[in-house]
Amino acid sequence: MKTVSSGCLTGWRICFCLIGILTPVARPAIYYISKDGGEHCAGSDTPPYDTWAKAAISPKTVVDYVRSHGAGAVANIIYIDADTFASDDAIRLDHANHSATILIGAGRGRTILSPSSHNAIYGSGASNITVQDLTIRQVVANAVYKESSAADWTFQDVDFESTRLGNGTLINLRGNTTRFLRCQFHHAAASEDSYTVFMTGDAGATFVCCISSPAVMGYQSGQWYLGSSGETEITNSIV
Repeated sequence: MKTVSSGCLTGWRICFCLIGILTPVARPAIYYISKDGGEHCAGSDTPPYDTWAKAAISPKTVVDYVRSHGAGAVANIIYIDADTFASDDAIRLDHANHSATILIGAGRGRTILSPSSHNAIYGSGASNITVQDLTIRQVVANAVYKESSAADWTFQDVDFESTRLGNGTLINLRGNTTRFLRCQFHHAAASEDSYTVFMTGDAGATFVCCISSPAVMGYQSGQWYLGSSGETEITNSIV
């Protein structure tokens, strides 16, 4: 009589071991941005921007490159050197190829995104995004504007600053989920329609260890509008 135990054929003293077929895991695509040589040498702005020596000099350049050359299912890691990126350096994460992207700066106050036009970061159709270790400065429009089609975004160790007086919203969330971990919000606008955080649609958000402080005191300055149908959780934060 042949007996089978624990996946082994023991009656004939022959043991068959099942070997799983390993599915190759795609390595993330890594990109570098260095304009004037902060901690690293200034980049030569050479595609595919995959070393510090060939780094792009603008965040927009890499984001546009991923939009047209990205693999979609492959994660993108984008390292941004210490510097201030202004002019037309707005970041638009608006394509499926932008999904699973991690933007990593050199630290708060060291890597500064401060575009002089449009939203500093705009999201639509790109999911599973992480932005960390930098400062996002609102000059015009919003520091962050995220559509409902942009799901599962995380900002961690990010300072959001507003230099725009008068009308203006710092964080504008139109739907889906967003997480803020150890973030600070400094809002300069002081008018009836000014918001530090504005949430509508089905937007939901989590704020953990965050601090919100209006940069100027005035009528309704620094207010939060949580008018969405999504759930908002605020933990260990000052708002």
